[in-house]
Amino acid sequence: MPSTDRPLVELHNVELKGQRGGVVFRDLNLTIEAGASAVVSGSSGSGKTSLLDLIIGRRFASSGSVELFGKV
Repeated sequence: MPSTDRPLVELHNVELKGQRGGVVFRDLNLTIEAGASAVVSGSSGSGKTSLLDLIIGRRFASSGSVELFGKV
């Protein structure tokens, strides 16, 4: 079980580029505390799946850092 003294998810100044080189996110900062709920919503193509892929490690940021359970 993750420690509750650290956020569950932290993204710091994340930039993600798409497959065609365009920027999907720039300077994205996000913190989700342990035990919190979060909703990801937006129109088609707005980056919802890309954000979740970053969090679970299926994609990697062009710059910045993604921490899950306090580990990069």
